[in-house]
Amino acid sequence: MSNLGDQVQAALGDAFRVQAELPAGGMSRVFLAVESSLNRRVVVKVLPPELTSDVSAARFRREAELLAQLQHPHILPIISSGSRGGLLYYIMPYVQGESVRHRLEREGMFPVEDAIRVVTEVVDALSYAHAAGVLHRDIKPENILLEGRHAVLADFGVARALQQSQTGGRLTATGMSVGTPGYMSPEQVSGDSVDARADLYALAVVGYEMLTGKPPFSGPTAQAVLAAHLTTPPLPVEELRPEVPLHVSRAIARALSKRPEDRFESAGTFRDALEGREIAPATAPALPLPGRWLRRRTLGILLAVSVALAVVAVLWRRGTGIDPGLLGIIRATADSGWVDEIARLLDSGGVAPDHPVLRETLARFTGRLAVEVEPRSALVEIVRVEPIQSFSGRGFRPVGATQRVAVLAGEYLLRGSAPGFQERMTLVQVAADSSAEVALRLLPSDSALGPRVQVPAGSSPVGGEVGPLLISRFEVTNEEYLGFVSAGGYRDRSLWPDRMWFGDQGQPWDQAVTRFVDRTGLPGPRTWESGRYPVAKATHPVAGITWYEAAAYAKWVGGQLPTAAAWWRASLGAVVRPYPWGTSGTAVHLRANLEGVETATVGSYPLSVSPFGAMDMAGNVREWLADSAGATHRFTAGGSWQEPVYTAGLEWVERFPPGYTSTALGFRVMWREAEP
Repeated sequence: MSNLGDQVQAALGDAFRVQAELPAGGMSRVFLAVESSLNRRVVVKVLPPELTSDVSAARFRREAELLAQLQHPHILPIISSGSRGGLLYYIMPYVQGESVRHRLEREGMFPVEDAIRVVTEVVDALSYAHAAGVLHRDIKPENILLEGRHAVLADFGVARALQQSQTGGRLTATGMSVGTPGYMSPEQVSGDSVDARADLYALAVVGYEMLTGKPPFSGPTAQAVLAAHLTTPPLPVEELRPEVPLHVSRAIARALSKRPEDRFESAGTFRDALEGREIAPATAPALPLPGRWLRRRTLGILLAVSVALAVVAVLWRRGTGIDPGLLGIIRATADSGWVDEIARLLDSGGVAPDHPVLRETLARFTGRLAVEVEPRSALVEIVRVEPIQSFSGRGFRPVGATQRVAVLAGEYLLRGSAPGFQERMTLVQVAADSSAEVALRLLPSDSALGPRVQVPAGSSPVGGEVGPLLISRFEVTNEEYLGFVSAGGYRDRSLWPDRMWFGDQGQPWDQAVTRFVDRTGLPGPRTWESGRYPVAKATHPVAGITWYEAAAYAKWVGGQLPTAAAWWRASLGAVVRPYPWGTSGTAVHLRANLEGVETATVGSYPLSVSPFGAMDMAGNVREWLADSAGATHRFTAGGSWQEPVYTAGLEWVERFPPGYTSTALGFRVMWREAEP
């Protein structure tokens, strides 16, 4: 258990037994405990000392007493609270379920009915809390828990206590900055006074994300997201998901108004609007932009005409292979320049953009893609990336190797595969009226070392030249690391340095290795128990290991930990840019496991692929590097599931003692190749 875990146990005494620290990533540290008298599981949330130094124990107790009065079926209650040894903590029931964030990460978007029900239930909870004079101030998917089919709003205590520590106010506060960038209202971003309408705004952001699979505001950095809250109008929900009822889309749009006075005046009126009861608008109602409305109207008319011409359609199809109704819609959409919709229509009809009937119409949107693959017998498939929010619903389609195929302009994910060879993926951008060339060289399968990618010699974005190398395609998984443990890796002295450092103390191998044990005292990562990784996480990256353990594993498989120069070349190529996939920060949460809720199966985010085919080099777990930062620290790279998106970039440097462990820190392996 961590040092903080020991402090929490000491503060709780015999009334509770602390079992483990749970993933958090928010404004608190979270521990699972068992209440001794009732043998029930509870959650202990410890507020960060650096943010609560100004909160007296007496004031904290008074605030806890107020929050304990919030008894509502959709609010996670406070069982108890306390302060001891500088720690301020709440004790809450343990919810057997998942958060809205976890479900979004797994499924992309909610069924419409489920999303509306969750938002309505949270609105009920806010209506009750606001009537009691309490704001939440940090509503986000992580703080909405799903217990069965119902929503429970959590972390009132954390948000309110932190607000009190900074302002001392109640329902309104000036200069308040507590919140999460993706869900902060414009007045929170500006540091202005906030009231109940800020909570409604944040809930509308969550509702938008549940209904469309993406947040209404995004950007490559936290600052860009905050700026979007202030200046950028979101696309109407029904534009992205037409089956959403219009009254729901309009309710979300009104709650997302930039000015508080243009939103609903209370949670109750927001709920009425979600349920279809007509509410007088504060200003003109939010309507789709005229251009988009006109396109939808035009498409509707063309659809009606296509039905009327059904008989002609049969004769036309025999000559062209295209339904005339679909042809008319494609031509109307081409007039609007809506390339993503053109792509969707072509896919629905199985039509290529260079079809003789459409070639002239689509010429200004069409480019060429040439793929060379080795071995030549490999299957090459592509899938269009845009619109990225619906990417997971599209499938790969085969294309011929070594020949130029016509594709609509845009970003594509390519996949090469062949029996006896490792799969290889890459991203390519195809511009209109130009050609893009891609070479896919597949490596022979090597089950002993796992999937790897080849990185040719070249310059590194952090400086210097890097020789040719191989690097793990994925982060090392729990299942792979179990092989090292089972083979006696912790007993093989040849894999470890003679002396290891923990803080300022150096210890010989035979003493140091006794530190490397799981929760039950057996050799292994700190996240394991009884010599086994957590259930259902075989293919998740191994975490909870020190730099020494990562380096020993790498040596065991005949490799080494990557140097910073090699790691960043494998991630970005030779170009300085924010992400492995390029410079675009749009919908980062759909490309990489950043700002998530826990680790994910390696390779779950195919759009995170690097130029050389390595996966998850942004997000999932931050990775140990070979480089030293002085005598007592080692560098890491790549950002993790619990970190903001900007931490994946070159400019964000993290270093830790080699004996440090974290649930968000893992590694991959590098092998050097001989110069050709």
